[in-house]
Amino acid sequence: MRKPVLLTAALAVSSSVSFLFCALHALAAPEVFGNLSFAEAKAKAKKEGKLLLVDCTASWCGPCKMMDAKTWSDGSVKEALDKKFVAVQIDVDEEKELAQSLKIQAMPTLILFGDGGEKEVDRDLGFKSPEELVSWLSTAGSGKSKVDRLKDALAAVDGKGGEAEAKAHFELGACYLESGKNEDAADQFIWLWTNSPMGKEEMMQMRRSVLTGLLRRVADRSAEAKKKLSTLRDGTEKEDRLSWAILNTILSEDDKTLSWFDGIADKSEKEKAYGDLKPGLENMLLSRGRFKDVGTFGMQKPLEELDELETESKKIADAVKQKFGDKVPPNLNFDPFVNNAGVVYACLKAAGRDDEAKQVYDRCLKLRDSDEMKETLKKAAEEAAKSQ
Repeated sequence: MRKPVLLTAALAVSSSVSFLFCALHALAAPEVFGNLSFAEAKAKAKKEGKLLLVDCTASWCGPCKMMDAKTWSDGSVKEALDKKFVAVQIDVDEEKELAQSLKIQAMPTLILFGDGGEKEVDRDLGFKSPEELVSWLSTAGSGKSKVDRLKDALAAVDGKGGEAEAKAHFELGACYLESGKNEDAADQFIWLWTNSPMGKEEMMQMRRSVLTGLLRRVADRSAEAKKKLSTLRDGTEKEDRLSWAILNTILSEDDKTLSWFDGIADKSEKEKAYGDLKPGLENMLLSRGRFKDVGTFGMQKPLEELDELETESKKIADAVKQKFGDKVPPNLNFDPFVNNAGVVYACLKAAGRDDEAKQVYDRCLKLRDSDEMKETLKKAAEEAAKSQ
């Protein structure tokens, strides 16, 4: 069973760190950018025959502030910029039209222009240390775009198979995605979907995780990319039901999967379908409050589920404590075991598995004999009754 609460907590740790940096370093733009506007910086780059470097940032962006404090002030960065670049920093919230024209989708985004600021030759996303930025400027400053460099890298391994070819397609697709070329990105990621050199189990894990996130982004942004993915999905419906279901999720069409599942009359076939499509199907059912179905076709070893939840809960607690010590932020000061254990209990109650539900109830109170745990189990029973 998937544990979305645990994932939320883990992501929140990283977000909180970025937020702290943002609060500590909410200062003026670093000196390397001066006070030039985008238009002025572009004109200067053209006049002096230099490359134009644009740093797209936001006041609330933690990694941006980390770069302001640690990267842009570094002597090696200043030296690299002085040689052949005119640098300008823009706030995407203050200059929304410019940010839209530059196709900014995340921060920080670095864009490098040649030909007096007229031709984009490279862009990159995310925090960069001084060393990483100097290295990127050296490579990007050669005048050959990142897309062209990645195309060359792909051409060198194209048709040879193996991890090198897969990596080349992935990196080119990610570059297209960063640049807002969603249809081109979709082509590369679809190639990975259909040609991965991994074993079947590893391939399915990749489809469920990395590729699902990337393909959802291109499908949400491009009607043409969505059309390509719909064609891919329709071709898998009979031969590869799991891939079909994952593609339904990517296309925000989970109702197709649920309609198919609900149409299976034979119980043994339905149990098999549930097992084949887990954990995606399980999450669909839980998100719709269908605890009875999960308790009927899943939760085969509920006490082991609880033990797994307890283990993962401790890992999260240890990670949070290691990050913050005794000063844990309020949004991270919770016990993920409580809510997730309540879900297990609700599923068993809804499915009429009362003896096992009682065992889970007792184990929950043994592990967490608290008012919060008791109240959660009470509410879980109420939700179970609604689901029956």
